[in-house]
Amino acid sequence: MHPYSAAVILPLLLASLAITASAAEPSLSEKINQAAVEFEQKQDKEFKTVEASLERWRKTRIRTAVKDINDLMTKAAPADKPYLAYHLLSVSPRHKEARAVFTSVGLPAPFDEKGERVPEAKVPTSRNRALVEKVSTLRYPPFGAVAEVISPKAPAVQSYWKRQRSGLEDLRKKLTEYAQQGEAGNAYQVLAFYWPNAKEVVTYYAGVKKPIPRQRTWFPSVDRYLLDNGLAGLDCLDIQYTKPVDGAPPTLGTAGSATFSERAAWDFSENLRNCRVEGMFTTAGDSGFTVIDKAGSGARLVVGAKQVELFSVTKGAATSLAKIAIEEDLAANPTPVQLEVRGKFVAALVGGVQVCSGDLPAELAFSRFEVTPGGLTAQQLRVRYLGDMNETEDLLADLPVKAPEAPKEEPWLVDRKKQLDKPVTFKFEDTSVEEVIALLSQLSGVKIGMDEKAETLKNLPITLDGKDLKLSSALDWLQRVSDLSWKSTIDGVQLTWAK
Repeated sequence: MHPYSAAVILPLLLASLAITASAAEPSLSEKINQAAVEFEQKQDKEFKTVEASLERWRKTRIRTAVKDINDLMTKAAPADKPYLAYHLLSVSPRHKEARAVFTSVGLPAPFDEKGERVPEAKVPTSRNRALVEKVSTLRYPPFGAVAEVISPKAPAVQSYWKRQRSGLEDLRKKLTEYAQQGEAGNAYQVLAFYWPNAKEVVTYYAGVKKPIPRQRTWFPSVDRYLLDNGLAGLDCLDIQYTKPVDGAPPTLGTAGSATFSERAAWDFSENLRNCRVEGMFTTAGDSGFTVIDKAGSGARLVVGAKQVELFSVTKGAATSLAKIAIEEDLAANPTPVQLEVRGKFVAALVGGVQVCSGDLPAELAFSRFEVTPGGLTAQQLRVRYLGDMNETEDLLADLPVKAPEAPKEEPWLVDRKKQLDKPVTFKFEDTSVEEVIALLSQLSGVKIGMDEKAETLKNLPITLDGKDLKLSSALDWLQRVSDLSWKSTIDGVQLTWAK
């Protein structure tokens, strides 16, 4: 995502946004929206068989990890057994042998049988560095392994990628036709969301002397699956495909290692609430690892040879959250180090063990990762995009799933549907989400609010326009370009950031 500075002229928007009675014939903007809806529905339908294949691959990897970690636990020294049992329960909370390990030493298991963390339980430690590396590889697949599975050459997804290209071509043709019928701004804005480098998009925005709107990237169903399941991210050592957008790339050395001599920064492919920096490195001095939003606020981990310090960063100013000495010598031995951010909670892990944690002042939309090296040589350095899902899975038993009850048709839903079906005309250019929903709310008469998660993105600039577009369709497009989903409530409409 590459939003631009917000700028809105309120009188112009008030004059250009109007609500009219629903017309029998769909407006051109509504037809443009419908073309996008049909494209996405077809993509989702064609992804079903691919999703089943990817799920089998993912579950097989997890089952293999369970088996291999269980084998390691059986042969491990007594001091390492709780550490291995912890990781077994993190993916299979009903694992009997792993639970027995904690019972035998008189400690509470770190997860209950539903996979929920037990507050009073401590995270076990292990000083066996080789064991920690082995477990990390088993638990979290390298991005290279994921890339092979979803490659256009992979049999399971080959036909899907071909159909996707064909579907994009069909969408391009439809939107180009609609543009020629008088809705060029709307049609090319929609095409830019799916295909920002399409020649029609480039030509149109060059002609109107405006940048191509890139407030959020559209992800094909395969990519969305990877993002939702913690299988996507950026590999900072893969300089062929993941060059920093600012600063200098690392210098590749022998045996897959890389040396950082200057600051480097990478932008994420979309805003993140949760992410994990995964590193294996040595550092002669203090090396900093920072995840921040577009205002320069976020979390930073500074790693020295014998200590780590966790910071909260607010518009570039850092405040220490926790500082602790470590037994590992990171100047001499490559060691697994992680910085994990989940909402407000941040934690630092060394050797697979959480050594310190803290809370940020507020939840943020992280958009960039920065490295400030201090004699840093890395064997691994990547950022994994994490969803809001519970990472535990019970692989030893299939629990019966209760079918959800059909929602009741409340009286207010009928009125809300009528309100959402009313056409609106609007034009927003680099306007904050907060201003967009305030104006739509004011002029439509429908109360549109944000929950705490959505508030995180309230300043995200939005470029969006439509003529005689249903209010529900306008909210759908707001969801596409901002990632804010919406739902009808008894009070109006509520937006949330479902990450």
